[in-house]
Amino acid sequence: MLNNKPKQLSFLDLFSHLKASALYKPESLLGLFNKFIDLSNYIPSSFYNAYYKYFGKHRQFSLESMLLCFFVQKLLKLNTLTQLRAVLLNSYELRSFCNLNGNVPSISTFSRIKKIFNTKIHKLFQNISIHTHNISIRQSPELASILIFDTTGIVPQVRENNPKFIHSLLKNTSKANPQLSSDKIYSLVYSSLPKTANSFF
Repeated sequence: MLNNKPKQLSFLDLFSHLKASALYKPESLLGLFNKFIDLSNYIPSSFYNAYYKYFGKHRQFSLESMLLCFFVQKLLKLNTLTQLRAVLLNSYELRSFCNLNGNVPSISTFSRIKKIFNTKIHKLFQNISIHTHNISIRQSPELASILIFDTTGIVPQVRENNPKFIHSLLKNTSKANPQLSSDKIYSLVYSSLPKTANSFF
């Protein structure tokens, strides 16, 4: 008899898979990105000039590092900058991918960059998407024609994927542990998520 019980896509399972891929599978998604895409080739000089003019020569993080952080946020479908920072703080592999050298930008730094350079960032990722799609077409026109562009369309409709469910857990956990930082709260909540879904919402 087939097992039709809906399986929760665990955040920890996804994190573990990415960690294992980064360590042992050079052909992983992040490995492919590093192998085929030189981010600096897609950053116009005007973007560099605006970024370095704003932050000055004593900046702590390069433009490439910040953009790779936002790439990770999109890849893992992290809705908030707090989630992004928590993941980076807890993953040496992702920090290395973003060339952060042990330091992680603050939430205010992420927020300021997204606000000031929002249009330039959006255009940059559009250009990368076009480039990767062209690579897919060259490799296999037939398969490239059936690629899913909007991956949000395959998010399982289970309670644990409902933002209200997560926000409720975060709020309750924060009240119960006022001494913990927001990063620890996020880590605690995501580590407590069930391995399988209990119900649909």
